Amino acid sequence: MELQGTWFLSTATATAPVRIYLRETSYAAPQGRSGKVEAEGDVLTFTAICGGTAFEGVGRYRWTLEGHTLHLDMIGNDECSGRQSILDDATYERTG
Repeated sequence: MELQGTWFLSTATATAPVRIYLRETSYAAPQGRSGKVEAEGDVLTFTAICGGTAFEGVGRYRWTLEGHTLHLDMIGNDECSGRQSILDDATYERTG
């Protein structure tokens, strides 16, 4: 997956630094958010346990990549609101 690596939220709207780590089949984000990720065309599907619940939620995001800049836009609804808050309409820069 060409999106593998470490990405840093590059917008001034973030209240704290946000890094996401994308691997071939998994992701990790702040506050213990982690789970599975699948890429199909220009859509990333994130699947993980939401917050402190036993509920497994799914979120789909359309991605665009320009150079070292990754932009994500939510498709429909993300069942994990915490994940939505760091991914929807977010622009990240590759750091590693």
